[in-house]
Amino acid sequence: MEHEAVVCLLHTQVHAVLQATLEKLALVGTINVDPRVQAQELTQNVGEDITRMISEQKALELRFEQLIAAQPALRNLPNKVKLRENQVNVVAVNSTLGDHHCW
Repeated sequence: MEHEAVVCLLHTQVHAVLQATLEKLALVGTINVDPRVQAQELTQNVGEDITRMISEQKALELRFEQLIAAQPALRNLPNKVKLRENQVNVVAVNSTLGDHHCW
């Protein structure tokens, strides 16, 4: 009787170890990524980044053009505060444009 209890206990322990091992192997299987899928996802992410950066670049260029176009009218105003604000914005946008050209 005692022998049967020991065998039953060993069987339960072996079962638990095997079950834990199978769960870990299943997890490893889900972590393993197909290189083709990974390359496709990476390409898509890079493409999205490039599209976003081009869009940001165009928006900055448009903003720069608008600021420059507004300067003649601002120079004719008696109060030059708005002209100075415009000039500060031109410098800031131009600096950001310069940063974007580094990619």
